[in-house]
Amino acid sequence: MAGLRRPRLIANLFPHLPRDSHRSYRLALGLGSAVVVVLAVLRLFPVALIAAALLLPLLVALYLVDVNVYGDEPVWAVSLTMGWGAVAGVGFGLLALAVAPPAASVIVNGTSQYLLVQGLVLPFCGFFVLLLGPLVLLRYQHFNEVLDGVTFGATTGAAFSGAQAITYSAHLIGAGLRPGGAVLPWVWRLLSLGLGMPIVTMGAAATACAALWLRYRAAARDAEALGALGHPAVALPLAGLFVAGAAVGETFLSAAAWLVWLIAFDLVAISLLGRVIHVGLLEESAAAGAGDQSLGSEPEAPS
Repeated sequence: MAGLRRPRLIANLFPHLPRDSHRSYRLALGLGSAVVVVLAVLRLFPVALIAAALLLPLLVALYLVDVNVYGDEPVWAVSLTMGWGAVAGVGFGLLALAVAPPAASVIVNGTSQYLLVQGLVLPFCGFFVLLLGPLVLLRYQHFNEVLDGVTFGATTGAAFSGAQAITYSAHLIGAGLRPGGAVLPWVWRLLSLGLGMPIVTMGAAATACAALWLRYRAAARDAEALGALGHPAVALPLAGLFVAGAAVGETFLSAAAWLVWLIAFDLVAISLLGRVIHVGLLEESAAAGAGDQSLGSEPEAPS
């Protein structure tokens, strides 16, 4: 696909992060993932699940503080994006508990009989509910760049995924530190819940919000920079279907196969996010008077 770019996880999830900080964030992500695996090997499954669910939200929070993304108004903007994502995640986690089997049963036995509700309907609807938080910020002219939409979408997506995973698995805490189940299925499922699915959600939400910002905040000459993906009527349904497509694998695949399934979706999400960020950086460059490029053109290669 011509619009895809080489996947670069840290650079694409955290576009304002200075290049010399990329290694630190990669190390933090790697160490956090290793901690999750070690906790699972020790059969401390509830603790491992909480650690997995909080890994990306904590990295996102660190990023927001580290680069001061929200400028002079950090408190309310951060509260709205992360707060709404968390509230929506808790709500859909409770809804999943009401209509689907417990998380421990999913890991041990699978959930093929819940393919429609848990695999398609809940993820699709949840995605559009989480977008309501960033949509509130769309009306503020202070946040008028495509990268603002990318940041708001990714932040809300991370908080939503973490809160939903913890809420859906809250009953595990009452089952003791070491509930039943083989170690390997737990490891695969924890990596899926802590990394695989959140990256899909963050990428889809960021791309959908980028389309909204490009359509309603960018200059008219920039509106076609993303092609069809720059049209909210196209981008939003596709993003919702993308999230549902990633989530539905949980209902008919083994834990290990679902992780592989999610990795494939992650690669597409990160690549698309790279294209969106490329457009956002060109927009920033044009706004700063750094050049006369249109957003559909390639920037000069770095020296």
